[in-house]
Amino acid sequence: MRIPLLLFGLLLGMGLVLGYLLFMVPETDVGHGFTHPDYPTMQRGGDGAVRHEAVLAGGRLLGTLMILFMVGLLAFGSSQGRKIGGEEIVMILGTVVFVTCFLFTVATYRSYAAQGGGALALSFPIPTAWMLYGIWGAPIVFMLLYMVRFEPWIISDADIEKFLAETAADQER
Repeated sequence: MRIPLLLFGLLLGMGLVLGYLLFMVPETDVGHGFTHPDYPTMQRGGDGAVRHEAVLAGGRLLGTLMILFMVGLLAFGSSQGRKIGGEEIVMILGTVVFVTCFLFTVATYRSYAAQGGGALALSFPIPTAWMLYGIWGAPIVFMLLYMVRFEPWIISDADIEKFLAETAADQER
């Protein structure tokens, strides 16, 4: 019963953060862009540090809650009254890595926006590298856990036999 309550709390938190960002954070003057000086059909966004400063903290919190919600759904789907074992510890560590990569992406973006650029990592700006190699790669842990532990977590041979027996009994009626 604790996981559904946790999921509800995460949903509530996401709704509150999103409501705050939508209705309480004032809009900046350069929030929607302005006409590009060389290409009049294009829009420019203006200074990223100015545009995003008011929403970065909320975005950081919203993103973290979303990651926790995703992992909570995986835990809810895979929990069947079991005690925490090795797979769950891997899931927790994967969550920590995922959230850390996300937070580093936001933090490095903030410094890039404030400085107007910076160094490269593996031919990408550092925030982009965190996104590509961290945020994109972190869910691989969850995919591997799902593949390896599908039968005991989701549906076992005993579950399939029980289902077939129940459907056969229904068809006889």
